This record gives sequence, structure tokens and C-alpha cells, in this order.
Amino acid sequence: MTTNPTYSFYFENNWVQSDNITTDFVDHTNHFEKGNSMELRSYDHNGEPHIFQAKKYFEKFLFNNEKQGIKSEKSSQDLLNISYELLGRNKLVNAKIFLIGYVKAGQTYFSLSALSLIHISEPTRLGMIS
Repeated sequence: MTTNPTYSFYFENNWVQSDNITTDFVDHTNHFEKGNSMELRSYDHNGEPHIFQAKKYFEKFLFNNEKQGIKSEKSSQDLLNISYELLGRNKLVNAKIFLIGYVKAGQTYFSLSALSLIHISEPTRLGMIS
């Protein structure tokens, strides 16, 4: 995955810069004991990011985690705050947010990343043109 060296991730319950991550975000998740993932979308609302139905989806995410035995000290509001901070740190408005909750070595972790919708859709658009 190619990222800007100043891109921030919320990785295993900590904020890190992309140049400090020694594993691929997605490949890393293949090594957990149990886990759950979700994608959310943020939209431009008067120049600010707005995450579509975030509270509802975070509550569902935590409910599904609990059903899988993934205990969390984080609330849906905590995940919402982290998501908006992620968008702000990376100056993103229209973006996809990738959220993963998992257990590794008996500990619960959350990792979040976000990509601009421009970066996601550009290869598709270019493929359609050629």
C-alpha cells in the first residue's frame, strides 16, 4: 500500500504515522484470534466531514464484537471521536473509513485507517476511460 509519509493511522489502540508501521494494515489483520471489520463513509457537509449514520454503525459493530467475545473498553462515542480525529489528522472529508476490532494474544485492539474517495475511485475511473 502506498501512503503519504505523514499519513496517520489508529493502529492497535495508538496513533502512528505511516512511516512507523512495519506491517501492512490489512495483512496484519489476518493474524488475530477473532475479529470484526466495518467500512464507513464520510461525506462533505458544508466543508466538514460527516460520517453517515456513524453512531448506529458503531453500536452495531460493538454489538457484533461482543457476540464474538471481543470485549471493549471503547464506546461507540469513542470510536466516533477517533474516526473524526483520523479524518482531521489526514485532512480528509470525502473518505472511506476502515475499522477493525480484534483480539490478539488475549488483548482487544482497534485499528482504523481512511482513504480519500478520490484515491479509491481514480483507478476505476481511469480504467473506464482507457
